[in-house]
Amino acid sequence: MKYSIQVIAILLFLISVPTNGQNLQGNIQYTSKSKVHVLINTENFSKISQQKFKAGHNASSIKKYALNFNKSSSLFTEVIDANINPSLGMRSNPKGPALMINHPGNFYKDLKTKNYINQKEFFGKQFIIRDKLTTINWQKTKEVKMIGKYTCFKATAKILNGSSKSNSSTNVVAWYTIDIPVSQGPGKYWGLPGLILEVQTEDVVYTCTKIELNQANDTAIKMPKKGKKITQKKFDKLFVSTLNDIRERHAN
Repeated sequence: MKYSIQVIAILLFLISVPTNGQNLQGNIQYTSKSKVHVLINTENFSKISQQKFKAGHNASSIKKYALNFNKSSSLFTEVIDANINPSLGMRSNPKGPALMINHPGNFYKDLKTKNYINQKEFFGKQFIIRDKLTTINWQKTKEVKMIGKYTCFKATAKILNGSSKSNSSTNVVAWYTIDIPVSQGPGKYWGLPGLILEVQTEDVVYTCTKIELNQANDTAIKMPKKGKKITQKKFDKLFVSTLNDIRERHAN
């Protein structure tokens, strides 16, 4: 009888683990460093102006984000510092437009429908981009490292650049932990058997700085709604054409 009770207890524990994992929800905070498109030549600037330009460059490239998630959806948003302007996709200085970044904006993922809604502000206009989540062909490895108290595994992938006519791709390295068994991550990154705590690409690096988890009832995560509706393809074309136009303007 004692043996049977122990067996039943173990089975109940094993059955309860996946259920608890599915009920996980929480808030993950990240810092990011993004590639900045420099649109003007600063060689003729004074030393003081160059220092100010560099400070603006750093302020634009380094940001803080939060990922709120439950078992089926998530919302990735920029954490606005009272002393720093939010990301508008554009930075300026007294000599004119200087820096531009394709920031992720507010990124909502629905894992049930495999759809996303991306709310972005670009040159003072707000856009709503709706599309299907890209299925990422992750190559999982046995390489391991610790991020905080979590054991993380390395995964790599090549993601096609949707707006590129040459079908170029971006190399991605992700570190995920199966200790938090949810298929979520910062921005457009998802699809691994655990939460993605770090992402590295040529354009951006996201690093987890804080994790708050709970297993309470699912918190409703609101999808962004305000903005001009546009497809991802059209927004990508808008960003590239605007970038090229400004570069040509300042080259003349």
